[in-house]
Amino acid sequence: METCRQVLPELNFAFAKRIRKAKKLCYAIVMAKGPKAEQRRQKLYKDLIKVANEVFRMGSTCCEQLMKCHQIEALFFYQELDHYLTLSAVAIDQCERRVLKGEKVPASEKIVSIFEEHTDIIKRGKSQSPTEFGHKVLVTTGKSGLVTQYKTFRGNPGDSGMVSDILTVHHKQYGQAPNNLCGDRRFFSSDNEKLAYKNHVKKVSICKPGYRSKARKQIEKQRWFKKLQRFRAGIEGIISVLMRAYGLKRCLWKGWQSFQSYVGLGIVTFNLQKIAQLT
Repeated sequence: METCRQVLPELNFAFAKRIRKAKKLCYAIVMAKGPKAEQRRQKLYKDLIKVANEVFRMGSTCCEQLMKCHQIEALFFYQELDHYLTLSAVAIDQCERRVLKGEKVPASEKIVSIFEEHTDIIKRGKSQSPTEFGHKVLVTTGKSGLVTQYKTFRGNPGDSGMVSDILTVHHKQYGQAPNNLCGDRRFFSSDNEKLAYKNHVKKVSICKPGYRSKARKQIEKQRWFKKLQRFRAGIEGIISVLMRAYGLKRCLWKGWQSFQSYVGLGIVTFNLQKIAQLT
């Protein structure tokens, strides 16, 4: 809307930025604590929805003006603004239903990001962050610390379903199965262990979640199993470095294809610097 006023000064519509007010309300919602936090959040959400509706009304007026304008730029601005207003309307309705009315909105009806529509809702069973937004990225490494495989996923696929593809890709890369295979407990399944040993993996170190028999506990207490789990913990360090130093914490490029390129370039850069260190 700000650009519309600059490029098409003949348009006549009210416009006022509400970014600062919205940011303050969002921060207050996140920081609300104490026994009355829920009631306070409800009030803050109502204020935030009022701000959103105010901006929506200004945008609708701007759209009406653009429809009457005969300049070629007006058509482009109209299409862009109409697209974002449609998503905003869904986001406002979603917030009212979920927060103010207490409804459970199905994931298929939710908008996670107005500007990055490809963003997924990810649940990994973590108590501190039960719900995350973005995309899952699989990273595998070898003894050298180099990233040997990576893959970006749409949706929220289970980690246990990735092991077969990891082994297949590794065989294509090196002409043989890895000597050892380790991962966190989300990769575990008895079928995965059988598949790995069938593909000539010598040792598989993936902790079993939930109930474990005496025989299973004995396996997980063995020195080789613990050693491979320590190696797996080192992979967490590599992931942390990729997120902090190579941009994988937050993608700054727009679109799904750009997201994939951003992740790939971050990992290639990491590998190049790792090779330089090793040589």
